[in-house]
Amino acid sequence: MSQNDTNASVINRQNNSSSGNDSHSSVAFGIVTIPIVIVGFIGCILFLFVLYKDTKQRHSVRACFLNLCLSSLFFCIFSGPFQILTYITQDRNFLADPANDFWCQFSAFTNVALIYVVVLCHAAIAVNRYCVIVFYKRVRILKSKILLSILLVSPWFITIVIYIFPLFHLGASYGFGGNPVYKCSFQKREKAFLMASRAITTGSAVILICASYLAIWVKVTMNSRRPNCVGIDCIPPAAPKTLRQINKEVRVAKSTFITCLVFIIFFLPSTVQAFVIKNPANLQLVPGLTLILMQQIGIAISPWLPILLSESWRNMLRLKLFTSGKQSSTVGTAPIFLLNHKPTASSDQFKKTGIIEAPGS
Repeated sequence: MSQNDTNASVINRQNNSSSGNDSHSSVAFGIVTIPIVIVGFIGCILFLFVLYKDTKQRHSVRACFLNLCLSSLFFCIFSGPFQILTYITQDRNFLADPANDFWCQFSAFTNVALIYVVVLCHAAIAVNRYCVIVFYKRVRILKSKILLSILLVSPWFITIVIYIFPLFHLGASYGFGGNPVYKCSFQKREKAFLMASRAITTGSAVILICASYLAIWVKVTMNSRRPNCVGIDCIPPAAPKTLRQINKEVRVAKSTFITCLVFIIFFLPSTVQAFVIKNPANLQLVPGLTLILMQQIGIAISPWLPILLSESWRNMLRLKLFTSGKQSSTVGTAPIFLLNHKPTASSDQFKKTGIIEAPGS
């Protein structure tokens, strides 16, 4: 980064900081963001727990779920707290100091990059579901380490390559701004960079998601209408184990589709806004806060929805976290001295006492 670019970023930051904006709204927004980040962090920890315990799940889908969970967790750890601090302290934040321009640039880069990593992780899960269900009999595709590596690495690689350019003021620039709230984010974006970056990240992700789940729906619907076909393939009645596995994969696909759909609903409005308003500083206060909140809520609930939609994962959490180690208070284990103990009294002695009645009495 050249000295002239750094000076331009500092001047832009100082101008934005001195502009008139509602400081109380910024503080309130920072306070509202706290529970969102906490809920997202707890959801990520619980998601990691169920993924670690559920060894019966297919390895590829566990890896894709883990990738999504880690991207949301990193957002809650590295991006969320710094944004909250900036919203509350406003221009008194250390990132507003021109001497800390490097950290402001880095904070903006991690915030923007992690958001689009989450988007592309949802697309990777959709492609994984497509491969597992549509190509169920082709074992080589399902067990391909190359395909799994591409699905895991591409979300991180693509976003880092694209959003590292603004660090060098190529196509866009990061800086400290005060509209609609104080934070380190985009300050200037050229139209070509905006179109290209959103097309590669959001556009390609939405296309992959829609195409994958549409192909799954067509596959399931068509095979369900055929005679002797159940689920996604024509399985003879003598293969109940295979049928159970197929139905399990379809249930997982339904869960991932609902999770992805909810996230897209919260995320897409901010993408539409980016095409309408070229300069983020021109965004009005209330719409800007609403779009940022929706984006953060979408990331926070991404790890929660797969857990809530899976009965086995819900039962696992309930058993491991709430009933683990508890025993009944009325019935306990037998004392050691009673184990393998044989009664010494005969049946005749019991009959004399009247506990057991004699036959014919």
